[in-house]
Amino acid sequence: VGCEPFVPLLGQLPEIRRCRKTSSPMDFHQDRIQKHSNTYGFGFGPVTRLMINELALLADILD
Repeated sequence: VGCEPFVPLLGQLPEIRRCRKTSSPMDFHQDRIQKHSNTYGFGFGPVTRLMINELALLADILD
């Protein structure tokens, strides 16, 4: 799974806030999808999140 570099405590929060101020928060996720494909990880503060945009994979995980 592709992901952004780990940043202790902050994660990608500064970048998410920057995208939120300039355009929309979805631009952050669209950039990550283009860079890492439909499954990627990112830091949301001290918590690491896994984003899954493939419906078939998500259905298998939730099943």
